[in-house]
Amino acid sequence: QTRMTTLKCLTASIYVDSCFRDLHFSACAIGMLVSKLKSELECFLFSYDLELVEHSEEEEKGLLWICAFGGVAAYGWPERNWFVEQFTSVCCRLGVQDWEQGKSILHHTMWNEKWEDPKGALWRDALERRANIAAGTFTDPLEYRRGSDDVPQYSL
Repeated sequence: QTRMTTLKCLTASIYVDSCFRDLHFSACAIGMLVSKLKSELECFLFSYDLELVEHSEEEEKGLLWICAFGGVAAYGWPERNWFVEQFTSVCCRLGVQDWEQGKSILHHTMWNEKWEDPKGALWRDALERRANIAAGTFTDPLEYRRGSDDVPQYSL
């Protein structure tokens, strides 16, 4: 539970920095927080996946928020693909079939639709990843974005 609290605090820090300090997701400070969030989430998921108990729906919804927010904040950063992968996994475990269903869960957290990727890119990338896994032809759906100077600026 302590690691989950740490993850929620890191995610909330990104939220606060972007919302109240008016930092764009492309800011270096946000990039450092995204990197730290990924590192902590990797450790958490390693132990989470090894536990032989069923996880609560509330834990999964918390992970959905962390992965969704991490994925949006990581747009244009190297961690983006990893967050899309984790977001896709949590969506599958929760049975989330469409973005409206995902948003209905996220609206009970610190979520702002203005932060969604341009034209719903997070959900689009998750669907592409799901399709590639189902077809057994996984490729990196974000490869075309690497090295791009086109990092979107998000603000409220």
